[in-house]
Amino acid sequence: MANSATSVKNRYSLTIFLFLVLFLLTIFLFSKRALEPPLSLYRDFFPQTNEDAISDFEFVGASTQLPTSPSSPDRTVESKAYDESINEQISSEDKEDQVPYSEPVVTLGDNGAHKLIQNSKHCDLYTGTWVKDEEYPIYRPGSCPYVDEAFDCQINGRKDSDYLKWRWKPETCDLPRSHFLVREGVRINAQGNSNPTLSIDRIDKTSGRWKRANILVFNTGHWWTHGKTARGKNYYKEGDYLYPQFDAVEAYRRALRTWAKWIDGNVDPVKQLIFYRGYSSAHFRGGDWDSGGSCNGETEPILKGAILNNYPLKMKIVEEVIREMQIPVKLLNVTKLTNFRKDGHPSVYGKNLTAGRKISTRRQDCSHWCLPGVPDAWNELIYATLVFGQTVSMS
Repeated sequence: MANSATSVKNRYSLTIFLFLVLFLLTIFLFSKRALEPPLSLYRDFFPQTNEDAISDFEFVGASTQLPTSPSSPDRTVESKAYDESINEQISSEDKEDQVPYSEPVVTLGDNGAHKLIQNSKHCDLYTGTWVKDEEYPIYRPGSCPYVDEAFDCQINGRKDSDYLKWRWKPETCDLPRSHFLVREGVRINAQGNSNPTLSIDRIDKTSGRWKRANILVFNTGHWWTHGKTARGKNYYKEGDYLYPQFDAVEAYRRALRTWAKWIDGNVDPVKQLIFYRGYSSAHFRGGDWDSGGSCNGETEPILKGAILNNYPLKMKIVEEVIREMQIPVKLLNVTKLTNFRKDGHPSVYGKNLTAGRKISTRRQDCSHWCLPGVPDAWNELIYATLVFGQTVSMS
């Protein structure tokens, strides 16, 4: 009788032990999968062929730049915002989001997946218009700790808010909702003064960090139209040769090819996705950024006119360079959709003003963007690219 009771107790203990082992193993496997999603997820989104770089489904247009490496390794230039910089997004090292986003409006149930598949096959994400949406913005002004003061327009005193209520709407589908690393060198002239230089045939030494990213987003544009970069006098270098005078457009083309060569030689298309975001539009009236140009008082998008069809030469150069690349690059063509948004710039609201302080209108920012605002649509376009890519692979 005692032996029988002991046997039952042992079996019971063994059962409990096995159950706990299986339970802990399940938790471990689930956590590992959640924390380290397989990269095949991204590979399935985008068939890795060079023809994919520009196809009927791809997004034509965008601009890039990543030239450089200076003669002085100790001097760096702060990365510029939006079109003046090449942005890298390192998804493997992302910080936790601190701003709550709206839940995606897309679910991948049978009906939802079927609808997305149809959308993704026939939708040009970059042909469309801006529509009023009272659910926008998708986060509150002032709530995002990563927005620079220069773009926090509402907090800086902008009173109108209609510019926050516009959503990009492609003609034939709806977007699923989500929520230059160039380095300047220095040369010493005959008088002993230092002048910055830009090497258009070398990538900055920090580019090694890019190899750790799953998703990279590059861009450049406005930076090439201002000051010493546009003048090209004693500024551009190739090897050890400093050009006394060099055309900024040709320098842009060569810099992009330097970037493209780095991508082709260093990116693993099985593990990484490369996006290139296009050149966004500026809207100065009566001058440029340094000659009295303004955009203050604009409260609505442009809905018609020749500017909506404007497409800069830099964008055509980008397309040319990307077509020559071996590694596929996804083009986020935000150029034409930003042509509409003359109302979305900081203008005079680039600084947080104290009560009673007079706003200076001498220089206005009509090339960068308020946040919340237009750049949020760029994130939605990346998200749509991923979602549509997933549903295409499902089909």
